[in-house]
Amino acid sequence: MTNKQLAAARRVMSRFPNLTVRKTDETLTPVNGETSGAPVVVTENMSAAEVEGLLRQSCAAVDG
Repeated sequence: MTNKQLAAARRVMSRFPNLTVRKTDETLTPVNGETSGAPVVVTENMSAAEVEGLLRQSCAAVDG
């Protein structure tokens, strides 16, 4: 993951203080207790905006 992609992920996660993110290799998974959101696989050619959008959707789904 590039620095820009990581910064985008941090921006999203700062909006969801009740969630944590599980990072496995290039996959980010938002977690709320025992409930997990959809995993977001970050590829090297994804823009920061794409990472932000996908992770935001996943976080919103699990945060309720």
